[in-house]
Amino acid sequence: MTNGRFRSLFLVLALLALPAGIQAQPWVVDDAGITDYGACQLETWGGGEEAWFLPACQLVTGFEVTTGVAVFDAGMGSRRGHAILEGKSTIWSRGVAELGLVGGVAVPFSTDGPRVAEAMAYLPLTLTSAGREAMLHLNAGAMMNRLLVTEDPQGVGEVERESAAIWGVRGDLPIHSRWTVIAEVFGMGSDEVETQAGLRMEVVPERLLVDVSYGHDLSNSGAPGGPGLDAQALQPLGALRHGSE
Repeated sequence: MTNGRFRSLFLVLALLALPAGIQAQPWVVDDAGITDYGACQLETWGGGEEAWFLPACQLVTGFEVTTGVAVFDAGMGSRRGHAILEGKSTIWSRGVAELGLVGGVAVPFSTDGPRVAEAMAYLPLTLTSAGREAMLHLNAGAMMNRLLVTEDPQGVGEVERESAAIWGVRGDLPIHSRWTVIAEVFGMGSDEVETQAGLRMEVVPERLLVDVSYGHDLSNSGAPGGPGLDAQALQPLGALRHGSE
């Protein structure tokens, strides 16, 4: 089962692609794990100007697919809904180290006003302590975005394109059977650097996780920090089917 993933897609899409005030969000730095075969997880998030609803399932052995809806800042003070599609696979695993490969896109629903489409790919690496408790996650990859700014009622606008390297480091340290301290730092190139920290609680072990976090901008923008709340429900498909009978 994935360890409360960052949906890094949203990290990259909602956070790094556009300069904006930082609010806490689901953990941006991803782990290398995927959901169990035949299982799904559902992640919901609300905080600041961002929100999303993201189910993920592994229906094909070794490959996890995430689809869903996200709302985030599209630039120029505009909030836009986006369709999300992400694929993830664990491509190497040995002892306490695991390496994954992730690719994803976000496409706006709206056809007018400022809107941004995103694409990204990255490699998440997870290193686990000998006791398999503490974890260190490292991410490295690239992102591209396409921002369309509509300038007049006829829909004539300007297209701006941007690409950059993305990176992140995250540490998970259990302090109790149901509590974990999490802290991370991440950025786009060297210009945008942000951090957040918080606590994860297993309300129902391996079934329902709740994260409380606080984010802060370390770059020159000086944007204020802010809190956020994230919830994840993890469930095998078999249990879902039996529950509906």
